[in-house]
Amino acid sequence: MKKNLYGLLTFSIALLFGALLVAGNLFVYQLQKKEIFAEFENAQATELKLLEQFAREGLITQNYALIEWFFQQWGQEYNKVVSLSLHSQQGYSLINYQRAVAAESDMLVSSKRIKLHDGIYHLKMSSDTVGLERKLDSLLVQLFMVTVGTTMLLVILLWFVFQTVVMRHLQHEGKRRLQVERKLASMEAGED
Repeated sequence: MKKNLYGLLTFSIALLFGALLVAGNLFVYQLQKKEIFAEFENAQATELKLLEQFAREGLITQNYALIEWFFQQWGQEYNKVVSLSLHSQQGYSLINYQRAVAAESDMLVSSKRIKLHDGIYHLKMSSDTVGLERKLDSLLVQLFMVTVGTTMLLVILLWFVFQTVVMRHLQHEGKRRLQVERKLASMEAGED
């Protein structure tokens, strides 16, 4: 009966510990997700500024072929880029790069306006976030493994503590009880 109580107590503590670990892991996961996406957005904004500078120079000199070549090279070099486009104020597509392979996951779309003496141009870049999602999936697996490992370690530790401390105490109490019962039995036998 007492072994069942200790087993239930060990299970309850491990379950509570596991639930707290899962809650903590979800908190860490959400923070990491937010941070990873913020870093990705910042990197894309920086890349877009660089593309804007290059497009501005090409637009001033009206060297559209150079801009198109640069966009093609940029898109091929950075596999996260799904599309790059440059449109005039009237909506005419001046340059358009489209990756051959469609996005595997959600896309992050950033745009920038380029103001020049002859009008406003719109630069737009779309990036695939599959790399981020793979990192987050890997993080989730790692957090799960840590949770399972830590919970198992706690269960083993609790079992060991109960076996060594509690069970020894119960065995010692059982021996003392037997001694007292024998003494009482011998005292009762001596009275008869």
